[in-house]
Amino acid sequence: MKNNLGVLNSSALNRDGYAFSMGALEQGVFEYAIEGVPSLISHDKLRLGGWIFPRGLYIESPLTRSIGHFFLFENEEDMNAFKPRILAAENKYFDENCKPFINEFKEKLGALYSVNGVFYRDSCVAFKRKNILIKAYPFLESLKDKDNLINLDDILKHFIYAGSGVFKHKKEPFAVFCHQYFKRSLYEHNNFNTYFIDEFINLKNNKGVKRRIALNNNVIGLSSSYQEVLEFDYWWGPKFSDDIPSLPNDVTRYKNTKRESFFSGVSDTEFWWKTDNNERVLEIEELRESESLGAGKGKYGCRYIHSIFDNNMSFRHFDGAIRLYDEDEILLRWDKNLNKAGKNSKYTKIFRIDGELKLSDWKKLIILYFKDNSLLHEYFGVTKENSLNEEIHEQKPISKVIPYNIKKEDGVKLFVSYHPLREAYEGFDRMLINLDKVNYGDEKSVDAAEQDIIELKKILIREGSNITFPKEINFIKVSD
Repeated sequence: MKNNLGVLNSSALNRDGYAFSMGALEQGVFEYAIEGVPSLISHDKLRLGGWIFPRGLYIESPLTRSIGHFFLFENEEDMNAFKPRILAAENKYFDENCKPFINEFKEKLGALYSVNGVFYRDSCVAFKRKNILIKAYPFLESLKDKDNLINLDDILKHFIYAGSGVFKHKKEPFAVFCHQYFKRSLYEHNNFNTYFIDEFINLKNNKGVKRRIALNNNVIGLSSSYQEVLEFDYWWGPKFSDDIPSLPNDVTRYKNTKRESFFSGVSDTEFWWKTDNNERVLEIEELRESESLGAGKGKYGCRYIHSIFDNNMSFRHFDGAIRLYDEDEILLRWDKNLNKAGKNSKYTKIFRIDGELKLSDWKKLIILYFKDNSLLHEYFGVTKENSLNEEIHEQKPISKVIPYNIKKEDGVKLFVSYHPLREAYEGFDRMLINLDKVNYGDEKSVDAAEQDIIELKKILIREGSNITFPKEINFIKVSD
């Protein structure tokens, strides 16, 4: 088993426009320092890559970093060694996030509740039972088209989009969810592709389009338990030629690097432009080499889009689906180009847009729909310095991130960590510092030291940290 020490997060502003307070970082260390947390490959709960123990906070005003110890699994034996922790983490998550709401949820469900159903957390506490959505809201069934899609405007007459793939009913205590095929590995316990769904919803300001989307028939949620899900993996917009009519009628296949294929599960992506009745048609399909276990063992769910570009320099039709292959079908698909492959898969459409969709909106939606697939960026012409395929350079030594050599002019630096209580601390590999006494090299630096402590206290109070100082700190002179 490999293990590394590294920075988990910091109080700096990230590319998604969020910044974690010192208090939030400290809370994460406080809660998980002893038990640790799972380390997932590409945020996929079906792909456990290791375990992380948050070791502490490194504080140097104005930046705070949370530092963690990464244990990376190399084989089945490594994973088995952590199985008790995995089960404990699952039970803790259920106890903290679901259990407090279950009695209330059962009461509100009434006749909709069944002992055959299952409670779990999906942005809000959810109850899974076959066709429960239609049992709760029969009118939704009548709104479906032949592809089982519902006009978004009809949904929004009765529900409010809360975020994270969840629609809350305007009058009743329930929430409904987007189709689970909007999730990684098509797995119900993964997070939604909220980047795409949010952008899809935001097209409401474009009066020229009609949007349809698929809902999950088998799940409803308790609205009062909703909590926004944040998943940080920054994606940028594509650069792409607006001269659609000049693009050749052809199939282009882009192949992933070994590293990118490992993280995304996608080996290739195909782009097929063709002309049909003086309109340009684009089909895109990604080819997976790893299973989509949320749909079952031996199943490969490949994202697919179909769009039509008209003479008004806009897209008048754009839909997305999952093409689900079994093992024999995917083997045949790998060896054929998109224009020769036919339709040998189970096809599930999950969204559709009709009307005049601006080229800029189409670009944004298409890149977000294929989230995690960097081949879309390559096709759309992302510059090399922004590409996910660029080589990984050797990381700086940890001493550059967490310096152990502190100069006088650096001011106060702190590292705060949590450990299990022990009866005796002989041989403990860390030093316990009594903050009643802070040593400085000479008496002239005491004033500066006092000022540093005052400033650090202000930061801790402002950021809502649980770290406290004694009322009085005595400074003593020490020899060089």
